[in-house]
Amino acid sequence: MYFGSVKVIVVVVVVVVVVVVVVVVVVVVVVVVVVVVVVVSRGIFLGVESKTVSAYRFFIDCTTVVSVVYLNFNKLDQKSRKEKFRLPSSRVK
Repeated sequence: MYFGSVKVIVVVVVVVVVVVVVVVVVVVVVVVVVVVVVVVSRGIFLGVESKTVSAYRFFIDCTTVVSVVYLNFNKLDQKSRKEKFRLPSSRVK
């Protein structure tokens, strides 16, 4: 079996990009969850209902923004990957 150096480099680059994207998404989700838990817990401990409601709205806004950004980034990432890493078909004869 033949492994060209270009194919190995492309595979390594794609794996690194996927790992970086996954790590960034996990970090963003963890930060959003921590912020929401802190805001909601402060609102509940203070006994202020409006702060709790605003915290839930903040949580919904954050999750919406994160999901929209992630989906748009994923679309752009897939489009650029298809254009950049399009390899000629290697057929075994």
